[in-house]
Amino acid sequence: MAAPEADPSGQPELTIDNWMPKQSPVHADPATAVSAAAKPAAVSPPKESTAATASVPTPTEAKAALPAAKSPQDRVAVADSTPAPAVARPAMNEMTGRLASMDADDHTFRMSLDGDIHPQLDYNKDTVVLFGGRRISLADLNEGDPIVARYVGKDLMAREIEKLGASAFSKVSQLTP
Repeated sequence: MAAPEADPSGQPELTIDNWMPKQSPVHADPATAVSAAAKPAAVSPPKESTAATASVPTPTEAKAALPAAKSPQDRVAVADSTPAPAVARPAMNEMTGRLASMDADDHTFRMSLDGDIHPQLDYNKDTVVLFGGRRISLADLNEGDPIVARYVGKDLMAREIEKLGASAFSKVSQLTP
């Protein structure tokens, strides 16, 4: 084994019994250092400059700087010029085919679908009939017209019947096998 080196500084060996933390250069006494650390530091208010205070308006000045409220007539004009938000529609099933027959007394109609299928659907006063995005009446539908019937769920109550143009129907019927 090698011999332990001698400490040339002449200070005693550092152990847990004789260890002392270094004192802060600001606080010479450890008791005052602890009490100063426990106290929150005093915060001085920010220095006010005339340029900074001049640019910040008082609440009264800020309210006066707001644009004037519009009259009810102005609000109506703005509301009339903007489109109304779209109404959420439920997801609907649809069938595309030709109108085979319509029974106004029973409020039913039959469609002729590809594959020799002829479903019967009901309609009521709330059923919307469209052609080219515009409302038409049920009387405007003729047997043989290409239509799309839209309904919700398993009940075959038509919520919307759309009359298609001949060219639109031929494109749709080419897609179905």
